Amino acid sequence: MMTRLGRLKLIAIAVPLGALLILGASQTANFPTRVGGSEDAVNTACAQPSKIFQFTLNEQDRARVSALKVRVAPAVDPSQLRFTPAIEEMDFDPEDGMLQVRYFARTLLTAAALKMELCGATPMHEVREAYWIVRQLGRPVTQRVDAGRIDWQWRDSGQQAIPNTQLITKELSCAGEPLVQSYQLLAEDEPLCVKDPASLAEIQKQINDLQLERVSFTGKLNALLFGERQYEERLAALTDAAQRLYLRAPYAGMVLGVTYDQRNGLAWIKIQVEEGMDIRVSP
Repeated sequence: MMTRLGRLKLIAIAVPLGALLILGASQTANFPTRVGGSEDAVNTACAQPSKIFQFTLNEQDRARVSALKVRVAPAVDPSQLRFTPAIEEMDFDPEDGMLQVRYFARTLLTAAALKMELCGATPMHEVREAYWIVRQLGRPVTQRVDAGRIDWQWRDSGQQAIPNTQLITKELSCAGEPLVQSYQLLAEDEPLCVKDPASLAEIQKQINDLQLERVSFTGKLNALLFGERQYEERLAALTDAAQRLYLRAPYAGMVLGVTYDQRNGLAWIKIQVEEGMDIRVSP
């Protein structure tokens, strides 16, 4: 009888203690509740680079908005997203890619904007659709967010932010052989195209012959008698000639595609670039 009573006491203590632990975990998680039965997302470090989308609220919005629906393309996993201010619930529909986040009561009354940070972003990611969920006559109503009230920042390692940036498309012509493909990320000055593949192959052959000459008995003897400078100068001249045969990216971005003009034989490389006029250190 005493043993059974002791077990009941332990259970009575363990139940409220477990409830406190669950409550504490839900308050510290980045997404306290995910509608649809998925596990709560863990508030892990935000992988860089990231893109921060900002949805501006006016006075009227703050009193009426209770939720935000948004679709980002290319598709992302909800675990990549961070929200400011904190959200109450999140519902994600994988069929259409729409994400709906709801906010705690009175949270938005003092918020100037809603921020959604996409971790591990690429320059190609953008908001394709966005809607406010507002209360009218006691019912939730969907209203499209005006594009002029959506902007973004690009952040890399939490150090630099480029506000008010925009996506633009540029095309570069290539008279030779393209070296890039669709959806490839580009760094500034990265080779895009070989202007004259035949000339490049000939220069590469001359470099190989020079290297073979240098390690031959005659080459070693000449280097011993006259020094290495003659070989270094010839190699530098050939390398410089080879580098001039490359068309290089004048800016960083993402390759959207390569098309060919059958009339003149040119290849056109289309690049998506994110540009902004104002650059500052993010807080």
